[in-house]
Amino acid sequence: MTHKKDGNKGDYSEIEKIKILQTDIMSLPADPNECTKEQIQENLVGSFVKCEIKDKENDGTLASVVSHSGQGGY
Repeated sequence: MTHKKDGNKGDYSEIEKIKILQTDIMSLPADPNECTKEQIQENLVGSFVKCEIKDKENDGTLASVVSHSGQGGY
């Protein structure tokens, strides 16, 4: 986690576990159930992405919609 929007008061670690609910990345299917682990790694590792947090699960996993970040990192 490197940036938060101004209104986000959540406390996050530098590294968070996320569950992808949906993607808005042209090279990946919108439905994460249609993605393979390899596709996700190939298209996201090393990229700056935006995770729009929809929920926090009991184990701390952040349920998110993932997209490429805009200018300025968010």
